[in-house]
Amino acid sequence: MKYKFLVVGLLLVSVGWSSLSAQIIHPVTVDFCEALPEGPFEEGNIVEVPIIVTGFTNLTGVRVPIVYNSSMLEYVGNTVLPLAGDSFSVVLIGNPSSGFFMLDWVTPSGQGTSLVDNSAFVSLRFEVLSATTSLQLSVAAFPIPIFVYSTQGEVMGTACSEDYFFGPLCPSPGFNCIGSNVQVTMLYDSTSECSPIDDPNPMVNWRAHFEQIDGLGYFSSTTNIWGNGFLALPPGIYHYYWEPPGNPDYWNICTGIDTIQIEEVDTLISICGQARAAITDCSETYVSISSGPLRPCFSANQYWINYGNYGPIVAEDAYIDVYLSPLFTPNFSSLDYSVQADGAYRFMLGDLEVGASGFIRMRGHIDCDLPVGSALCSTVSIYPNEQNCITPSPLFAGAELVANSECLGEEIQFNVTNQGTGPSGEVGYTLIEDDLIIEEETLNLAANASTSFNVPATGSTYRLEVDLPLDAPYLSQALAIQEGCGNGPLSLGFVTALPLLDDDLWLDRYCQETTAAYDPNDKQAIPKGVGDNQLIAPNTTVDYKIRFQNTGNDTAFTVIIRDTINTEVFDLSTLELGAASHDFFLRQTGGNALEFVFNNIQLPDSTIDEPGSHGYVHFSIAQWPDLPDGTLLSNRAGIYFDFNPPIITNESWHIVGRNLLSTSVHQFKLTEGPVTIYPNPFSSGLQFEHADWPGPMTFELFDQLGRQLYTAELLSNGSQLDLPFLPSGTYQYRLIHVQQIVQTGMLIKN
Repeated sequence: MKYKFLVVGLLLVSVGWSSLSAQIIHPVTVDFCEALPEGPFEEGNIVEVPIIVTGFTNLTGVRVPIVYNSSMLEYVGNTVLPLAGDSFSVVLIGNPSSGFFMLDWVTPSGQGTSLVDNSAFVSLRFEVLSATTSLQLSVAAFPIPIFVYSTQGEVMGTACSEDYFFGPLCPSPGFNCIGSNVQVTMLYDSTSECSPIDDPNPMVNWRAHFEQIDGLGYFSSTTNIWGNGFLALPPGIYHYYWEPPGNPDYWNICTGIDTIQIEEVDTLISICGQARAAITDCSETYVSISSGPLRPCFSANQYWINYGNYGPIVAEDAYIDVYLSPLFTPNFSSLDYSVQADGAYRFMLGDLEVGASGFIRMRGHIDCDLPVGSALCSTVSIYPNEQNCITPSPLFAGAELVANSECLGEEIQFNVTNQGTGPSGEVGYTLIEDDLIIEEETLNLAANASTSFNVPATGSTYRLEVDLPLDAPYLSQALAIQEGCGNGPLSLGFVTALPLLDDDLWLDRYCQETTAAYDPNDKQAIPKGVGDNQLIAPNTTVDYKIRFQNTGNDTAFTVIIRDTINTEVFDLSTLELGAASHDFFLRQTGGNALEFVFNNIQLPDSTIDEPGSHGYVHFSIAQWPDLPDGTLLSNRAGIYFDFNPPIITNESWHIVGRNLLSTSVHQFKLTEGPVTIYPNPFSSGLQFEHADWPGPMTFELFDQLGRQLYTAELLSNGSQLDLPFLPSGTYQYRLIHVQQIVQTGMLIKN
């Protein structure tokens, strides 16, 4: 396999910044290519693999990474082929027995050395460990600087700022092959002048959007922690623009919408973006939490907490509060913490610079008595956050509502507290038992006031959602969930069915069901949806989590996740990256194909380090607006470990439906209680009675996907309907009088 390591003269680096916003680079290329001998090969054979070079001109040093299948090949040495007029040796960096090392060479004289094109730089020797027809070995590329020294100085790639080199150009994707023809880089301008940057700061999770001017194609790339993103664009003319993560009002982007033309798929185009602060008194911190598989009675359960600063100023004295289930007992943390009076684990982060990011890993034991399938929930918040600096609307009175619940044995108590500085005003709340709405009412709390109410503890899962106060400057709603309380049969699986209402960057809620045996490579959706049909409301954003584990017998150096998005139901422009277990970069190929590339991940195999053998990545994407009921949302991914064939995950799917939840009878307008509808469950006929019948009412019947099945006029008290044609199942109904809903509810047909 052939790779081109780009060598760019230093003159390009010194060009003024404005000329680099979209720079087509015609570099001097140095090609490194492994010349694999033809098989078959028997066990015990010694094979020679020459590394062939082209464009090796006036170089004073190189570092070339090599990846191979260590279960097939064992490195035994190398033969350095003589360079004209210079003696030298190649040094190996790394552990050859792991299947990865780097060839490192620097000329002793310091003078530039040249080689004839297509000559061998070095020849590597391996012993064949098992009979095979072909060798699995490659010159590789990882997202770290690939050192190439020339007589002009040290060069590490393209002319984008610090010139990190992130991979070769390839005509098609392959193992360890980025295959990109566009590299984008976003940098922070601390001068606030959009002038050339002396000491640039790379920015993570900025998106570069590319739209073909004929409207036939849309592509995007998201920058990684090194400020870089990659795309493979087909020929055409594109408008491109930058989008920051978080609040766009915080930034002035030095380059607006611009145009670029792609003429050749194998010519690298480097696009540099630059952003400066528009608001200089707000940091914008973010945090998220996720986990590996959670298993009761095991002590190696892991949580990862990702955090950073998207804002244009330093977040001073930052810290994170993590609330975990009391059934989870930590036994390891990658960062020290203190336990607060309210049970929070507090992690002090210090000052978070602009563009800073990091993660914390926690490991612990889960109580052995917790039933498998129960959900463990956690909440994490980061401070300071934008709540500390945003001026709210004058209509916002200052309320901040929080909810919690407590299992009291025979009852569950829910509490709602206004811990803000002003009254809440009239705010609605919804109480749900499993997937049944049992109460929809309002509350009104003064500052520092609380209210509470109890429900029977029957083993059901109860969920309390509280609406936002008027013009609240935050997005996350008060939420409390209680699972497994009471002596009745436990109803499991409902905690993760609905969204967790945590739309602020500085707050993240996470619930994961415990498992016994599990597939370590899978794809999960949050929320998972309601009921057997996994119903999800239209316009709901889906958070996908792809988990992987190295269950082989050797370290994995590269993991690539390939995921094709159905753009008929998902809006690709809304893609947002979430938490991940390891550093990665994302690129888009083929229009709607995403590749999450974990290069140099060095993921140990599960027999050596089971807790460390796991990884995951989250991303979220929104549906196209107002999809009709019954629309199928489905997705699966392929996971590639080094040279191995892909592991295909399960299919994650939902069905769009507007009536997610069954409801008990809910009466809106009538006095003297609700209309009585009986029998329920019913076999054929229904009768409608009310002591104060308001007049003619319309009866509408819907299936669980929200599709209207039947309508009839009820003229008087005691009206009857015969519905023998309905199949058995659960249905929603509503009663309408004078164009107003007076009652909704659920009917069951035997």
